[in-house]
Amino acid sequence: MEYNSNTKEVMARIALIRATIATGVFSDALVAGLNAAMAIMKRRIFNQSMAADGSSLGPYFSEQYERDRRREGRQVARKDLEFEGTLRRAIEVVSVNNTRAEIRITSDASADIARWQEQQIFNLRNGLPANQESGGKIPIFELNEEEAAIARSTTAALLAQKFNF
Repeated sequence: MEYNSNTKEVMARIALIRATIATGVFSDALVAGLNAAMAIMKRRIFNQSMAADGSSLGPYFSEQYERDRRREGRQVARKDLEFEGTLRRAIEVVSVNNTRAEIRITSDASADIARWQEQQIFNLRNGLPANQESGGKIPIFELNEEEAAIARSTTAALLAQKFNF
């Protein structure tokens, strides 16, 4: 009885994958996948005015802020969380290392605005004063399941191309 093994081939393939990960190709695929998801997340937040659960961000609650937006030529029909674009631009994909990448709000000031908006919307939905420190939040600045699935499928497709799986 003759036995043929592809152990050497498998070991060579594993070595190639490890070397490729060490050079950053895995990170590149993660970054590309997260960039695809981030673009859809930003569209959801800033163009569709929706939280991660698909609910509306609601209207602007402050008449003064609505007046300020109108004066600057901004729309006031729905809360779009965008006045100058600073918050939108601060949401970025950051490569942490060769095997990890994240979507982050890279500016402390913008991160504070994001946290405050999540809390403010929670407060308004729960009958609390809008500007009260409540500790509650409505998730806005995180991937929903559809966006996460896009990140996974894009990353998997890029890795499959690279490694010929």
